[in-house]
Amino acid sequence: MKTVSICKSVVTTALVGSLLLSGMGNVVFAENGDSPAKSKVKISVLSTSGDVTIFMDGIKQSYPQPPVVEHGSTLVPLRGIFEALGANVIWDGENQTVYAYKVLNRSSIAVTLKIGQNTATVNGVQKELAAPAKVVNGSTLVPLRFVSEALGAKVNWDDASRTARIDRADAIEGSNQTVPVDHFTKQLTLIESNRSEEELIPDLKKAFEELKISLDTYAKASDDNNELTQKFKSVFKAYSNVTVQLFVIDRKMDYYGWENVSRLSSVLDDYLPLVDKVMEMRVKSDWQIALIQTARQNVHRVSDKVALMKKSPKSIKGKYQVADAVAVRYGGHSYNSLNQNEYDTVMRIVDEALKNIPNAFIGSDDPHGYSQYWGEYLDGARIARTDDRMEWGLRDIALSSADDEFKNLVAAGVAKDKIIKLYNLSSVAFDLKASGLYQELDNGASWNVTYLGGKVAGVRKSPTDFELTLSPYDVLGRHLNNVRSTEPYIWSAVFDAAGYNTAIVDGNMVFELNGAWWYRSGSSFVKTKVMQGYQAKEINSQPTYGPPIH
Repeated sequence: MKTVSICKSVVTTALVGSLLLSGMGNVVFAENGDSPAKSKVKISVLSTSGDVTIFMDGIKQSYPQPPVVEHGSTLVPLRGIFEALGANVIWDGENQTVYAYKVLNRSSIAVTLKIGQNTATVNGVQKELAAPAKVVNGSTLVPLRFVSEALGAKVNWDDASRTARIDRADAIEGSNQTVPVDHFTKQLTLIESNRSEEELIPDLKKAFEELKISLDTYAKASDDNNELTQKFKSVFKAYSNVTVQLFVIDRKMDYYGWENVSRLSSVLDDYLPLVDKVMEMRVKSDWQIALIQTARQNVHRVSDKVALMKKSPKSIKGKYQVADAVAVRYGGHSYNSLNQNEYDTVMRIVDEALKNIPNAFIGSDDPHGYSQYWGEYLDGARIARTDDRMEWGLRDIALSSADDEFKNLVAAGVAKDKIIKLYNLSSVAFDLKASGLYQELDNGASWNVTYLGGKVAGVRKSPTDFELTLSPYDVLGRHLNNVRSTEPYIWSAVFDAAGYNTAIVDGNMVFELNGAWWYRSGSSFVKTKVMQGYQAKEINSQPTYGPPIH
């Protein structure tokens, strides 16, 4: 994987400006030592006359830099407030901008403040401020009510006692940000889905006939495992082609509608018995059973959909047409969804998968049972034996695998509970991406796309085979996958929902951890530098929060 760098340094101490606050006597925050060493911001000196008291959930707060007052405006420390409210802070020194974000229950809040400006943004919505942000006594100052309420807390100001009370129990939900649907994904998907019914029906019938022939050949095979395996592959190849044809029909029904529902229903009624015949095959292995069950689910899902459509008028319009924009929870990440239903379905599936993740290792990605010893590795246990690996027991092998998995995280000082969480999130992502039946291609041929002026100028389909443009919804909702990169977007959705800052660069999902960027490479977590110099086409998805990758 290439390494890229984000034009920022993560704030160990953040820089935000003084913002006058209407309705509260202009309240602002300050913090010691949080300005960059080479800050170009003019420093002001404020009076500390008149004690100001801050309570957080009823507990009196104390900060290294005490609250100060200037012309009736109360200034309080940034770090203590932000961290107490559960926000993460990113400082973009080059642009003198602070990004703060907080992940809530099925939504998020992203705040951007730029030094010297009278506006800030909350989830992309501009907010007017009474005064520009500034730095005081080497400390960052931000408005109490604006920042607190923007991050989902209630603030009460008692002018008589000069007391600010912040209550996190009254936290509000973040609002979803509306982002445009990805242009190229939209164009390619619509081109693929807009084939005529007169094309699609014969292709579907041909695919079913090929499945029938392969099943007849399989039935004549001997009981030899090798022969059965080869014949099974032929059957599954034909079966996969059936599901692909139905997939294209399914998308056409959603995006464009369907004219002759009765004709489509008749074809499915004629050929559905083949699906039951596939289930009767003499398969032996779990992976073979899983493949045919997933394919069967895909066929019946479309068949059931068509059966419901028969109750509608002869011609139906697309129920979920491609939209121009979708409302998203986390940053600007739509995960290549083409309408609100697709996005909501992806997030519903991700939310369900993330429910009740334990604090111990889950074993879905550990078929050998190594994880029972991984906790020992994180507690400091290492392999003592140096003899032939053939003589190692399960614990030795497990500790060796743990070293491959986690040594980089341990070396970086990542806490044990965070390492376990990362592994479990990875297991969830692996399971979700595996829910899609992989499209089988004869020769790896695909759509050949010509881009001209940012638009799709021409598309040529291979005469023998083609590869579909797929999204996470296609994998999780329509259960079809292929060799194109849908997986980084599934990983991004999982890690976004778990509260991480993610991006997709050069086809890899990267996530931010303890101020550094990481990605999963094989069975290892690897730290990477996100650097400048990438072309726009290599930046598949900008960070959830913070400054963009240049």
